[in-house]
Amino acid sequence: MLSQLLTENEAATQGLIGAVIAFCGVVLSTGISFIVALGTKRYNYNQLFAETVSQSRNKWLNEMRSFISAMLAEVQNPFPASKNSGRTEQQNAAAQTNATIRTNKYWKARNQIILRLNVTETLQNSLYREILKLDCVNNSDEEQTIQNIIALSQLLLKDEWEKVKKEAKGK
Repeated sequence: MLSQLLTENEAATQGLIGAVIAFCGVVLSTGISFIVALGTKRYNYNQLFAETVSQSRNKWLNEMRSFISAMLAEVQNPFPASKNSGRTEQQNAAAQTNATIRTNKYWKARNQIILRLNVTETLQNSLYREILKLDCVNNSDEEQTIQNIIALSQLLLKDEWEKVKKEAKGK
Protein backbone atom coordinates (compact mmCIF):
# COMPACT_ATOMS: atom_id res chain seq x y z
CA MET A 1 0.00 0.00 0.00
CA LEU A 2 2.79 2.35 0.80
CA SER A 3 4.39 1.57 -2.55
CA GLN A 4 1.09 2.21 -4.30
CA LEU A 5 0.71 5.58 -2.51
CA LEU A 6 4.25 6.49 -3.48
CA THR A 7 3.61 5.80 -7.17
CA GLU A 8 0.40 7.81 -7.10
CA ASN A 9 2.35 10.69 -5.51
CA GLU A 10 5.06 10.43 -8.17
CA ALA A 11 2.42 10.39 -10.89
CA ALA A 12 0.79 13.52 -9.46
CA THR A 13 4.19 15.23 -9.24
CA GLN A 14 4.99 14.33 -12.82
CA GLY A 15 1.59 15.59 -13.94
CA LEU A 16 2.15 18.86 -12.08
CA ILE A 17 5.61 19.27 -13.60
CA GLY A 18 4.14 18.65 -17.06
CA ALA A 19 1.43 21.27 -16.48
CA VAL A 20 3.99 23.84 -15.29
CA ILE A 21 6.18 23.18 -18.34
CA ALA A 22 3.16 23.53 -20.66
CA PHE A 23 2.13 26.77 -18.96
CA CYS A 24 5.67 28.18 -19.29
CA GLY A 25 5.62 27.25 -23.00
CA VAL A 26 2.34 29.08 -23.52
CA VAL A 27 3.60 32.19 -21.70
CA LEU A 28 6.88 32.13 -23.65
CA SER A 29 5.20 31.72 -27.05
CA THR A 30 2.68 34.47 -26.22
CA GLY A 31 5.52 36.83 -25.25
CA ILE A 32 7.47 36.09 -28.42
CA SER A 33 4.35 36.57 -30.55
CA PHE A 34 3.68 39.92 -28.87
CA ILE A 35 7.25 41.15 -29.46
CA VAL A 36 7.14 40.07 -33.12
CA ALA A 37 3.76 41.79 -33.58
CA LEU A 38 5.12 45.05 -32.16
CA GLY A 39 8.18 44.88 -34.39
CA THR A 40 6.07 44.19 -37.46
CA LYS A 41 3.70 47.03 -36.65
CA ARG A 42 6.60 49.47 -36.25
CA TYR A 43 8.21 48.27 -39.48
CA ASN A 44 4.90 48.62 -41.36
CA TYR A 45 4.39 52.14 -39.99
CA ASN A 46 7.91 53.19 -41.00
CA GLN A 47 7.46 51.64 -44.43
CA LEU A 48 4.11 53.39 -44.92
CA PHE A 49 5.56 56.71 -43.76
CA ALA A 50 8.55 56.43 -46.13
CA GLU A 51 6.25 55.49 -49.00
CA THR A 52 3.88 58.38 -48.34
CA VAL A 53 6.70 60.91 -48.08
CA SER A 54 8.32 59.58 -51.25
CA GLN A 55 5.05 59.86 -53.18
CA SER A 56 4.54 63.42 -51.94
CA ARG A 57 8.07 64.42 -52.91
CA ASN A 58 7.68 62.83 -56.34
CA LYS A 59 4.49 64.80 -56.88
CA TRP A 60 6.25 67.99 -55.72
CA LEU A 61 9.17 67.32 -58.08
CA ASN A 62 6.92 66.77 -61.08
CA GLU A 63 4.84 69.86 -60.33
CA MET A 64 7.93 72.04 -59.86
CA ARG A 65 9.43 70.78 -63.11
CA SER A 66 6.19 71.54 -64.93
CA PHE A 67 5.74 75.02 -63.43
CA ILE A 68 9.36 76.04 -64.02
CA SER A 69 9.11 74.87 -67.61
CA ALA A 70 5.83 76.77 -68.15
CA MET A 71 7.18 79.95 -66.56
CA LEU A 72 10.35 79.93 -68.68
CA ALA A 73 8.40 79.10 -71.82
CA GLU A 74 6.23 82.16 -71.27
CA VAL A 75 9.30 84.38 -70.81
CA GLN A 76 11.05 83.00 -73.88
CA ASN A 77 7.95 83.14 -76.09
CA PRO A 78 8.13 86.50 -77.87
CA PHE A 79 4.51 86.19 -78.99
CA PRO A 80 2.00 85.24 -76.30
CA ALA A 81 -0.38 84.18 -79.06
CA SER A 82 0.55 82.22 -82.16
CA LYS A 83 2.21 84.11 -85.04
CA ASN A 84 -0.40 82.77 -87.41
CA SER A 85 -3.37 83.69 -85.31
CA GLY A 86 -4.92 85.91 -87.95
CA ARG A 87 -3.20 89.08 -86.74
CA THR A 88 -2.06 91.77 -89.11
CA GLU A 89 1.60 92.77 -89.40
CA GLN A 90 0.80 95.88 -87.36
CA GLN A 91 -0.66 93.72 -84.60
CA ASN A 92 2.40 91.44 -84.73
CA ALA A 93 4.67 94.47 -84.41
CA ALA A 94 2.66 95.66 -81.42
CA ALA A 95 2.92 92.19 -79.91
CA GLN A 96 6.70 92.28 -80.36
CA THR A 97 6.87 95.66 -78.65
CA ASN A 98 4.90 94.28 -75.70
CA ALA A 99 6.74 90.95 -75.67
CA THR A 100 8.32 91.74 -72.33
CA ILE A 101 4.94 91.99 -70.63
CA ARG A 102 4.43 88.90 -68.52
CA THR A 103 1.34 86.83 -69.30
CA ASN A 104 -1.15 85.37 -66.85
CA LYS A 105 0.35 81.93 -67.57
CA TYR A 106 3.73 83.27 -66.48
CA TRP A 107 2.36 84.70 -63.23
CA LYS A 108 0.37 81.57 -62.44
CA ALA A 109 3.37 79.28 -62.96
CA ARG A 110 5.67 81.71 -61.13
CA ASN A 111 3.34 81.94 -58.13
CA GLN A 112 2.98 78.14 -58.00
CA ILE A 113 6.78 77.87 -57.83
CA ILE A 114 7.16 80.60 -55.21
CA LEU A 115 4.49 79.03 -52.99
CA ARG A 116 6.33 75.69 -53.06
CA LEU A 117 9.73 77.11 -52.14
CA ASN A 118 11.14 77.01 -48.64
CA VAL A 119 13.12 80.24 -48.66
CA THR A 120 14.96 79.30 -45.46
CA GLU A 121 16.93 76.76 -47.51
CA THR A 122 19.86 78.32 -49.37
CA LEU A 123 19.27 76.73 -52.76
CA GLN A 124 15.56 77.49 -52.75
CA ASN A 125 16.22 81.04 -51.60
CA SER A 126 18.65 81.52 -54.50
CA LEU A 127 16.01 80.28 -56.95
CA TYR A 128 13.47 82.64 -55.37
CA ARG A 129 15.81 85.63 -55.86
CA GLU A 130 16.46 84.72 -59.50
CA ILE A 131 12.72 84.48 -60.16
CA LEU A 132 12.28 87.95 -58.66
CA LYS A 133 14.94 89.23 -61.09
CA LEU A 134 13.06 87.59 -63.96
CA ASP A 135 9.90 89.47 -62.94
CA CYS A 136 11.53 92.74 -63.96
CA VAL A 137 10.58 93.35 -67.58
CA ASN A 138 13.54 95.68 -68.09
CA ASN A 139 16.09 93.11 -66.89
CA SER A 140 19.06 93.54 -69.22
CA ASP A 141 20.49 90.16 -68.14
CA GLU A 142 17.28 88.22 -68.75
CA GLU A 143 19.03 85.44 -70.68
CA GLN A 144 21.57 85.00 -67.87
CA THR A 145 18.77 85.01 -65.29
CA ILE A 146 16.99 82.27 -67.26
CA GLN A 147 20.18 80.19 -67.33
CA ASN A 148 20.62 80.72 -63.58
CA ILE A 149 17.03 79.59 -62.95
CA ILE A 150 17.58 76.47 -65.05
CA ALA A 151 20.83 75.64 -63.23
CA LEU A 152 19.35 76.25 -59.78
CA SER A 153 16.22 74.28 -60.68
CA GLN A 154 18.31 71.33 -61.78
CA LEU A 155 20.27 71.40 -58.52
CA LEU A 156 17.09 71.73 -56.47
CA LEU A 157 15.32 68.91 -58.28
CA LYS A 158 18.38 66.65 -57.97
CA ASP A 159 18.68 67.45 -54.27
CA GLU A 160 15.02 66.61 -53.69
CA TRP A 161 15.34 63.42 -55.75
CA GLU A 162 18.25 62.32 -53.55
CA LYS A 163 16.00 62.87 -50.52
CA VAL A 164 13.32 60.68 -52.13
CA LYS A 165 15.82 57.87 -52.71
CA LYS A 166 17.12 58.16 -49.14
CA GLU A 167 13.62 58.09 -47.65
CA ALA A 168 12.63 55.14 -49.84
CA LYS A 169 15.46 53.20 -48.23
CA GLY A 170 13.98 54.07 -44.84
CA LYS A 171 16.75 56.40 -43.70
